[in-house]
Order: sequence, then structure tokens, then C-alpha cells
Amino acid sequence: MDRGRKSERLRKKISGRLAPQTMEVSPRFTDCTFSVIDMETTGLANDDRVLEIAIVRFSGDGKHFDQWTTLVNPARDLGATDIHEVRDFLEVKHAPRFEDIAGDIADRIQGTVLVAHNAAFDVRFLLKEFKRIGVDLPELPTLCTLRLGCKLGAHSRGLLACCTQFGIPIGNAHRALDDAQSAARLLALYLMCCQTNGLGTLSDLGCTAPLLKAWPPVPRPTRDPIVHRPTGVRHHNAYLSRLVARLPDEGEPEVVEYLGLLDRALEDFQVSLAEAEALQLHAKENGLTNKVGELNASYLEALIVSAWEDAVLTAEELEQLQLVATLLGFAPEHLSALIAKHNPHL
Repeated sequence: MDRGRKSERLRKKISGRLAPQTMEVSPRFTDCTFSVIDMETTGLANDDRVLEIAIVRFSGDGKHFDQWTTLVNPARDLGATDIHEVRDFLEVKHAPRFEDIAGDIADRIQGTVLVAHNAAFDVRFLLKEFKRIGVDLPELPTLCTLRLGCKLGAHSRGLLACCTQFGIPIGNAHRALDDAQSAARLLALYLMCCQTNGLGTLSDLGCTAPLLKAWPPVPRPTRDPIVHRPTGVRHHNAYLSRLVARLPDEGEPEVVEYLGLLDRALEDFQVSLAEAEALQLHAKENGLTNKVGELNASYLEALIVSAWEDAVLTAEELEQLQLVATLLGFAPEHLSALIAKHNPHL
């Protein structure tokens, strides 16, 4: 199916999912600038740090576009190197620290709408990094392409899968600039579809925070960005990632965000105590504490259903599912029962 037909199908799904807001005057898309941000980090926990950041800005009228990216010295170990491409601390040793480029970031997102795929994750890290250097940011006007996709009919929650669904070009998965570019293209498609259906303001999409024209004082930039240039296109081809990419994005936005964080936590087949605490904190802040067990169980079962799609479950696939079940706290008997339940040969 070509991109035009996919876009048309998406437009048809908008009716009833989003309704124009009439409570107050809200800026129109075409009058706004969007700053699409993506960050690669050393992990999910409170003591993890930003390792790479990219910001792609474009105006709603399509007349202006620019992008910026840099590696960031996290002043700690690199975390899960199987996920991001930064494999050696020497790559970031001479990169600026966050405080060196905080002014660059502030200049690029001040007065704009901040956008990210699973924005709860990126915004949390952004606020933490600014807080570390003594800057408390006010509420930022934010849009989340993951949440927006839930409302507009995206079949999956992952950025890669959403872009694939709508025929959007993608580059290196888990590189900040490539992911920010992909999210920007996805947002542009979503905004086009919304505007076609009469949804032309930020409040139509649930973005109610005012555009910030004045920020608290932020240290001026002291270092130039350092861009990591990988050799050739790399896709994260781990078996689990391929399964995760096919998982549906069912549920309320808060649930989908939690599952998106769980995707990230499991990508390196490790869930540290700190990451588990970060997941629990997200669940608590979004009223999901009593649903975590049910969500984790549904997640595991969805992985098994996806694994059986080709009617074959190899020894390697079984081994990796067993590891995921262990990380989520499920007994081997529970996994065996689910595998048997969805076995197409039984």
C-alpha cells in the first residue's frame, strides 16, 4: 500500500478519536514551531545520564527547518552499549557535558512546542539534566507522537514500527538524530491529517501549556557539539526488538507509555533494580500501580503470540522468551502454559 493510501486510511480513523476544543483560543499548527527531540541515555533510572541528543525544528507552515545534534559526555559509564552505537567511552570523552550545551538546547526549544516519541521519557530526562545544573524549568508545551499515534490509528507503539506503517523513511535506529528526524516526519504526517479533518490548534491535540517566551537563566554554551558519524546504516536486529516492533499499542495513553518504557528496559535483556524502580515510579505517577502485574503479564503473552506468528518457535526464541519471563518475575510454569495456549499446532 503506498503512502497516499496509508495517509487516507489514517484520516478516516481520526473522526471520533479527537474532537476540537472550544474552551479557549489556542495557537494554530501553522503559527507554531515544533522542536522534535530525541535522547539516547545510559539507562532509565534517576542516576542515568544523556549520552546523545538531537533537536529537529520545523515551522508549522513548512517554511523553516533546522537540526542540531551532539554527543554528550555523561561523566559515568555508557550503560547498555548493545542499544546505542556508542561503544567506547573514548567516543564521548572529549564531547561536551550537558552544562556545556544547555544554552544551545534552551535556544532551540524556547518558544516552541516540544515533541518526542514517548515524550514522558525524554522530557523527564531533559528536566533532570537541567535540574542538575541548577535550572528548574516550568511546564513545557509538549506533544507526544506515541500518544498522538494511539488516537490516530497507529498499530504499534514503537517509532520504527509507526514509521514503517506509514511509509516514512528511517535511518539508524537508536541514533538521536535519525530518530528525531523520523519522529519529525511522523509528526508532520499526523498534523496534516488532523488539519485536513478540521483539527487545527494545539489544544485540539491536548497540548494546553502556554508557549514559553521567557525561560529562567541558563548557562551559555561553552563547547561546540561533537557529532558521531557511524559507518553505514545500522538497524537493531535483536530478536526481542523484532517482536516488540510488532506488538499492538492497545490501552490508554498512560498504559502505552508504561509499555514503551518496558520495551526500552528489556532491549538489552537486563532490568536493573534502578530501572525497575523507574518503571514503578512511572506507574505510580500515572495511577497504574495496581495494574503493573496485569500489564507485565499481558506484555509477555503478546510477545508469545508474536513469536508464534510464523508457527515456529526455535530454541533461540524460546531461550529469549524464558529470559524475558524471568526478568518480569514469572515462573517457568507460567511461560510454558502461555506457550502451549498459543501453540498453533495444538
